[in-house]
Amino acid sequence: MLNFFKINKLFQQKQSLALYNLKVVTMKELLEKLENNSFIDKVRMDLEFDVKDYQELLKILNEIKHYTHNHNLIEKRLASYLYEIPKLTHIWYLNLKDDPNKNESSIVNQLEEAWIELDSIIGEEILGQGQ
Repeated sequence: MLNFFKINKLFQQKQSLALYNLKVVTMKELLEKLENNSFIDKVRMDLEFDVKDYQELLKILNEIKHYTHNHNLIEKRLASYLYEIPKLTHIWYLNLKDDPNKNESSIVNQLEEAWIELDSIIGEEILGQGQ
């Protein structure tokens, strides 16, 4: 019985230490991260699907998902920005899929997959959590 209490106390200490080291992120910081991500800009300006920027975008969206899961309120500007991401990705996919110079290129396939993934993450996992 004594060992159980020692183990339980050690476990609680480790949890407290882990919570202490956990950085609390604000909605403003998440919005800044999202605005600073250049995935959409590179698609729009350079017709480039930057995998690194896309992975970073997914990471930011995951942070936002966890934030919104713990908070019942989302800033209007952040919600607006979130709505635009899959919409713009879809628009660029539609523009390029009918372009004879691009319709066989990998960017078209990447944009289609990204649009579906982003729409699912943002529409269902972030903005649709309360429904």
